[in-house]
Amino acid sequence: FTLTDAVVIFGFLLWHVIGANSSDDGYILGVARVADHAGYMSNYFRWFGSPEDPFGWYYNLLALMTHVSDA
Repeated sequence: FTLTDAVVIFGFLLWHVIGANSSDDGYILGVARVADHAGYMSNYFRWFGSPEDPFGWYYNLLALMTHVSDA
């Protein structure tokens, strides 16, 4: 365990506090949560469930991450 390890851990803990979710993260998380029920990644709030492919491809990664935790 070195000083570098301690600095990295401290940085992560600090970012956990000051880098909390923004209001937009809840919007994107809502879109990712609906993906399982809709069967595709839909823009649930803006386009009334229309897909945004291929421009919203990174939402698919967020949808996979909600299987781990949606916090």
